[in-house]
Amino acid sequence: RTESVLEKMLTNWMALSMYDYLKNEAGSSLFLLFSAIKHQVEKGPVDAITHDARYSLSEERLLREQIDYCTVTVQVVHEDQDEKIVCRVNDCDVPSQVKAKLLDSVYKNTPFSLRPSIHDVDLEWRHGRGGHLTLADEDVTTKTVNGWRRLNTLRHSGVRASAVMSLVNKQRDSFSSSCTGQATL
Repeated sequence: RTESVLEKMLTNWMALSMYDYLKNEAGSSLFLLFSAIKHQVEKGPVDAITHDARYSLSEERLLREQIDYCTVTVQVVHEDQDEKIVCRVNDCDVPSQVKAKLLDSVYKNTPFSLRPSIHDVDLEWRHGRGGHLTLADEDVTTKTVNGWRRLNTLRHSGVRASAVMSLVNKQRDSFSSSCTGQATL
C-alpha cells in the first residue's frame, strides 16, 4: 500500500522497467512455479466459497476441517479434439472447480486470454446410452443443512471414476434475454 505520489510513480516505473526481463527471461520460470503451486494446492480439497485449501502455502488460507475425498479420473470429450483427455479431479469438487480443472487440461497450451472462462461453458456428464446431465453448483437437488445451502459436488451427483465429461457452450435462453430489456407500450 503506497501513500505518496512518488511511491506510486516509483512502483510503476519499476514495473515498466522489469517488463522485458520478466517477459524474456524470468517469465517462464515464474509461470512454472505458479503452475506447480496451483497443481499442489488443487490436489486436495479447496473450499469453493472461501478458497481455503488443505494443501495451502499460507496458514491463514489452510482448510482446517477434515474432509474425506477421493480422486476421480474423468475423461474429457472436446469438440476440437478427436481423442479424450484424462483429467484428475476430487469427488468433493463442485462443478465450477471441475470446469476450471478441465479447461486447464483442454487449453493447457492456449493463452488464458484466448480460452473460455468457467462462466462461458456448462459441465455435461455423459453417462449411459446417450444420457447427458448438466452439472451445476446449485440446482433443484441442492440440499439445505441447518439453514445453509450445500453446494453440489461430484459425489452428490454420483460421478465415479472413468466418467465421461464434456464442456459445452452455455445455451443462451431466449426467454431470459428477452426479459432483460425494458418493456414499452
